Amino acid sequence: MVRSKEKVLADVILGQIEMQLEHVMNQILLKKEQGETALEEHKKEFEIVVKNSKAMMNILYPVSQEKTLDVASMIEKMNRVLEEIESGARMKERTLTE
Repeated sequence: MVRSKEKVLADVILGQIEMQLEHVMNQILLKKEQGETALEEHKKEFEIVVKNSKAMMNILYPVSQEKTLDVASMIEKMNRVLEEIESGARMKERTLTE
């Protein structure tokens, strides 16, 4: 059985990961109108945060499975939104060049 202190600590760390992901995603949403260059910069930042988050989540999963799965689900949703933003930006640029 996982000790409650370990679970509380794991939940706090996972909460910090959620906040960092939300911060980066908010930056992406705010900058998406500034073109593909700004979007690419924030996309790289998002990918770095996701990579580091997944490493931490692998460590924390045995301690806080439910919260870890919530964060993993959040990452998947954010990836889908990012893909939609990218495809919209590409379509917008194509329209402008035609």
